[in-house]
Amino acid sequence: MKKFLLGIFALAIGCSTFAADVRGEAGNLKWLLRNGEMSIVGTTESKEYLTSITVPATIEGKTVTKIFKGAFTACKNLVEVNLPDTITIIDQEAFDGCSSLTEIKLPKSLVTIGNKAFYDCSLTEIVIPSSVKAIGSAAFKCKTLLEITIQDAPVEIGKNAFNCLSLISVDLGKKTVSIGESAFQNYPLESFEMPDSVKSIGKFAFKDSRKLRTIRLSNWLETIGDSAFSGCKNLESIEIPDSVKVLGKQAFVNCGNLKTVKLGNSLKSIQMATFKGCSSIKEITIPDSVTVLESSTYDSCFAECENLESVKFGKSVKAIPENLFSSCPKLKTIELSDSIKSIGNGAFANTAIETLIIPESVTSIGNYAFSGCKQLQNVKLPDSIKKVGVSAFAYCKSITEIPAGIEEIGEYAFNGCTGLVNITIKKGVKYGKGCFGRHDIKKIIVEDGVEVFDFDIFTAPYPISNLSIGEVILPESVKEIRGYLADRFPFESLTINSSELVSNVEFHSALGCRIHNLYCKKAVYDANFSQIPNVFVNVKLLDSDEVVVPPTKVY
Repeated sequence: MKKFLLGIFALAIGCSTFAADVRGEAGNLKWLLRNGEMSIVGTTESKEYLTSITVPATIEGKTVTKIFKGAFTACKNLVEVNLPDTITIIDQEAFDGCSSLTEIKLPKSLVTIGNKAFYDCSLTEIVIPSSVKAIGSAAFKCKTLLEITIQDAPVEIGKNAFNCLSLISVDLGKKTVSIGESAFQNYPLESFEMPDSVKSIGKFAFKDSRKLRTIRLSNWLETIGDSAFSGCKNLESIEIPDSVKVLGKQAFVNCGNLKTVKLGNSLKSIQMATFKGCSSIKEITIPDSVTVLESSTYDSCFAECENLESVKFGKSVKAIPENLFSSCPKLKTIELSDSIKSIGNGAFANTAIETLIIPESVTSIGNYAFSGCKQLQNVKLPDSIKKVGVSAFAYCKSITEIPAGIEEIGEYAFNGCTGLVNITIKKGVKYGKGCFGRHDIKKIIVEDGVEVFDFDIFTAPYPISNLSIGEVILPESVKEIRGYLADRFPFESLTINSSELVSNVEFHSALGCRIHNLYCKKAVYDANFSQIPNVFVNVKLLDSDEVVVPPTKVY
């Protein structure tokens, strides 16, 4: 019973702390007293005919501190609003749709301006007092707004807050903290001055601001959101301060007139499509702080930078991702750092690179990495490279040597590399189909210890002419040869030193495969080649003086 009485007593005390709402009227205003806070909640007049309101500083001895949510929404004929310097909150949609309201003086006491507080009003000028800390979403999204002045308020500007197409002047003061999502989207002016107090720019903040040419970013800026400046087609230059740690995805996508970019030294990554479509950029220096460059099969942080000519990599990039510069056809100079260990698929494919010096730190080069780089004049491949991917250097004519440390060469990796005239086939190395196809080779030496030699390493992607092999020498260790010779190319000479060899080669003499001089032992010839017509022109037996006449056949 004692516990029950104590519980009733505690409940009574608790209920007493929540006073009931008190409502009333003052002039043409309705008010609400709730938990000691006096708010204006509406008008006693019909909204259709309301033209003027004056809010008193006190009602019933209580200080008026708030204009309630939706208090004067859609009062389309309201032209005059007088607010006392006691108001701290103008709540969301408080004056939303007051289409005849052309001016208002905000109180010096104001702290918070709610979402859509003055949405679709006809304001031409707004001065934000220094007391304000938050401006809500679309708070001043007014088609008529011309001038914005923030009086050194430590304010956070909300989403779409000033998405206004008629602006002629913007002054953010010296204390603005952040610019929210789409806050100045479609900004109509040519320049924007940002105070050093701003620490973050939200996504889409200046999206599609097509007249914007110059912008000064805060020296204490830390974050630039996704697509913050996307579609700013006339933006000419951007300097990212050293304070910026996050540069969002697509931050400058389709800024077609952007010519000069300076990246800050605190950036850790350059995200997907950050500079995609920035067709006027000619050079990029990636800071030492950057460790990640985002790219994928269909997109990259530098996709479609059509006039990019020069790239210098910082000291922290360890991997160049796939297709990073594959859509940059004018890229001709790259400076790779010693931190890079791998170059991804198609990273520099079809670019105009003239000189390629790959550092000793690189061990892997991906598929099509430098495929189609036909202007390469000077190439240095370090012996550290262990793997070269499919078509990695296809048609790179100036390559003259294969790295000594190579372990795997992908299909068509050096296809069309006419500078490779002497090739050594090494034991333990995996060679892909056509990796040395589509060009003339003077001499191929097969290293002792190799047991299988596959002629498919010379296969081109499709039949072609003007391909020939000068000399192929197979050591005694080779016990099997295989492959498919149907690509219209002749051998000057093929030497087989093995006493025991099995041939699984498909010779298609009707297509013009000719081996002018075959040197092998009698047992090998009799077992493998004596019944193949129209392939061998001359045969010399290494262990016999017997004269051999190769078979022929008329088709």
